[in-house]
Amino acid sequence: MTRSEFASLIAGVRGALQWHLETGDDALPVPDGFRIPPLGEARPRPAVVAIAAAARPVAPPAPAAVERVPVADKAAALAALDAESALVTGVGGADARVVFVTEAPRPGDEEATVLLERMIAAMNLPPADVHVCRVSWPGAGADDPTPQALAACGPFFDRRLSIIEPQVVVAFGLALARWLTGGSGHIARLRGRWLQYGRHPLAVTFHPALLLADPALKRPVWDDLKMVMRRLGTPERR
Repeated sequence: MTRSEFASLIAGVRGALQWHLETGDDALPVPDGFRIPPLGEARPRPAVVAIAAAARPVAPPAPAAVERVPVADKAAALAALDAESALVTGVGGADARVVFVTEAPRPGDEEATVLLERMIAAMNLPPADVHVCRVSWPGAGADDPTPQALAACGPFFDRRLSIIEPQVVVAFGLALARWLTGGSGHIARLRGRWLQYGRHPLAVTFHPALLLADPALKRPVWDDLKMVMRRLGTPERR
């Protein structure tokens, strides 16, 4: 197999896998130009090597470097950060064990906000262990934030984590899940397992607004939150 044929094979496999992740469909299409070489050309089985390389999970990009300095008064540091920018704000414990990340509420999101508060309360965490971070994308109203919007929010989010130093980060919604993992897959394929954002263990799950439209999703979301509780050693409320 020539180098150009091998490169074409890799591109075809990657394209098929990307389609699979975006649509969630289990049937992979065969891209134009996809060709399995005759046995005489395989050296050594490049098709298998290409598929394994493409399917391997890609590590999320490291967050922007943040200078780690002792913060004597975390509450004051967070208040100063809130005053500096309204893109990323938060409420809750300044020394929290869990940072929950959600998009800032929009008009009409009141019911989803109440549901989020109830889900967090059901986790039986002390108030001091909870910090809720809200991200307001520049140009609010777009369902898919632009790369420029993500780049604008990133430094403020990283600085918030460096102040709080949580044990776990939990993100709600597809936009935040893709942002923090650096991927583009469907959230159903990201949830239910531990991921990583920099030094912080990361769990992602569906946005509360989606649960209002499809109550059947409440069970998998609660399973995700129980996964967080087990990591923290928090007993489930009976």
